[in-house]
Amino acid sequence: MSSAVQDVKDLIDHLPDDTSIEDIQYHLYVLEKIRRGQNLFFHRKLGRTETHIIDRSGRRIT
Repeated sequence: MSSAVQDVKDLIDHLPDDTSIEDIQYHLYVLEKIRRGQNLFFHRKLGRTETHIIDRSGRRIT
């Protein structure tokens, strides 16, 4: 896995120049959720499989 700093640099490099601070924060939130999920999976702490869709406000849709 790459470092958090490298992940943020890669994220910023791939976003359009007119991206708002709020959009960057949202992308960082999603990136952190992905990294946590990968860590849980890697360490086999994932007890059951659940799929949830989260909207931008953080509310669970399913």
